[in-house]
Amino acid sequence: MIKGNMYIWLIFALVLCSCSQGIDEYVRQSRHVDVDVRVYGVEKLGESGQLDAVPHLIQALKDEKARVRLAAVDALGQIGDSTAVDALVAVVREEVPVLRLAAIDALGQIGDSTLFLSCYENIRLLFHNKFVFFEEVSFYVQVMRCLGSEFDTAPF
Repeated sequence: MIKGNMYIWLIFALVLCSCSQGIDEYVRQSRHVDVDVRVYGVEKLGESGQLDAVPHLIQALKDEKARVRLAAVDALGQIGDSTAVDALVAVVREEVPVLRLAAIDALGQIGDSTLFLSCYENIRLLFHNKFVFFEEVSFYVQVMRCLGSEFDTAPF
């Protein structure tokens, strides 16, 4: 018969084991041949909230299917780890508008100030070079707005 604290530790150990097995299963699913299974695996990795999932989600950003990439972007935003910033910035430059907007939103959830400074610098360079394209400036301003209150302190 298990007594008091031993019972609690046993439950704790079982919970830990089930969490790590869950991540492994979701990683396998995120690499499955079927697109729906990949999307499900990526979504579950995001729901797990575990930092161990981030490298796998970054890898999913390279998937050939936009649905999988979109799920990975959302999942990275959910987890909120700043190590995903560079990968999400790359997605912001993609051709698919929905992916771009989702990546901007995910970056806003992460709230990394280096992205804000990068956008500000890009706007400054656009004006300095006198080749101002409204769409580009608008895009960078949109990114900066997603990053929150730092936008209010921008000197323009």
